[in-house]
Amino acid sequence: MKKEKKECCESNPFVAITSVSGGIILTIIIMFLIFARTQMAAVVPSVTWALVTLGCVMGLFSAIKK
Repeated sequence: MKKEKKECCESNPFVAITSVSGGIILTIIIMFLIFARTQMAAVVPSVTWALVTLGCVMGLFSAIKK
C-alpha cells in the first residue's frame, strides 16, 4: 500500500526564503555585536534592507515559477 504525501508536509518556497533571510541577518547581527559594535548602527540597517529586497525578489521568482 502506497502512502500519499500530505499537503501540509510539502515545503513551501516562501517559508524557505524567510528562514534563509532570517538566518543570514541573525548571523550578520551577531558578527557585528562581536567584532564591530561601534559601526553596527550604521551598517546593519543597510544590510537588513538589502536582504528584504532580496527576499521580495526571490519571492516573486518563486511565485512566477509555479
